[in-house]
Amino acid sequence: MEYFQAYLECFISKEDAISLLEIVDQYYPRINYHIINHDGTFDHMNGEPTTPIAVTWGVFPGAEIAQPTVVDPLAFRAWKDEAYDTWIKNWANLYPKDSLSRNVIQKIHDDFCLMNVVDNDFQKPVIIYEILEKMLERTKQRNSSVKE
Repeated sequence: MEYFQAYLECFISKEDAISLLEIVDQYYPRINYHIINHDGTFDHMNGEPTTPIAVTWGVFPGAEIAQPTVVDPLAFRAWKDEAYDTWIKNWANLYPKDSLSRNVIQKIHDDFCLMNVVDNDFQKPVIIYEILEKMLERTKQRNSSVKE
C-alpha cells in the first residue's frame, strides 16, 4: 500500500509569500512550508532546517517501510539555484534583450519566491488550497488598503 501527502511546489510573488507567512503558522504542525528567493536572502520555513519530510512512502507485507520521495530543506536550497537559472538560461534567452517577454521572465526570476508546502495529514482532506485562497485574500486586502 502506498501513501501520499499533499505537496505543492511553485513560484509565488514575494507579496503573496509575505501574506502566506502571516497565516500559515496557525496550521503547524499539519502544514510545513519552505519559501526562498533566487539569492537566498529571503528564506523562511517552519520545519527543522536539516530534517527531510516524507511525502510518499510504501508499506508492504514482510518488508520495511519504503520512503521513495522526501522534501529535504538542504536539497531544496540547492535545487532553487537550478530552478531560478532555468528562468534565465532556458526561457529569457528565447527572447530579444529588452523585449517585454524577456523583462517579464527577468522580473519573475528577480522578484518571485520558490515555495513548497506539505500537508502532513494524509488521512484528512487536503487543506493546502484553502490556505492558498486565504493567502490570496490577504494580499488582495493589503493591496486594496494601500490604494485607499
